Amino acid sequence: MIRVLDRIAAEPGWVLGLLTGNMTEMARIKLAHFGLDGRFTFGAYGEQAESRDALARRAVAEAGRRYGVPPRCCVVVGDTEHDIACARAAGARVVAVATGGRTRAELEALAPDLALDDLGDPAPLMAWARSVAARE
Repeated sequence: MIRVLDRIAAEPGWVLGLLTGNMTEMARIKLAHFGLDGRFTFGAYGEQAESRDALARRAVAEAGRRYGVPPRCCVVVGDTEHDIACARAAGARVVAVATGGRTRAELEALAPDLALDDLGDPAPLMAWARSVAARE
């Protein structure tokens, strides 16, 4: 995960945001535990919206307000059907990663923009994201 975050952070004009159903303090504890604290420029946390879809819309709106990133250039990375749905609700693109309780085939059936087995190799994600950015 750290390799992927490093690669994304190194891209000119790209911004890393965190979208999580965790409450702010719990998210900070988890991020610190895994050495990920300080890696995200902004975040949207569980207590900030009544649903996952509303939280995603909030995060995408924040990316637009603070950084001028339109929804179609926002990418939600997640491992469940709920992550795919909230990305779509916010007008964002979605990368589904089969690291949770769903297989890649199950996630692909939900038509994410990209499906991956995991994030161990950042190259496929980065190539896809660069191609999206080049079209915008």
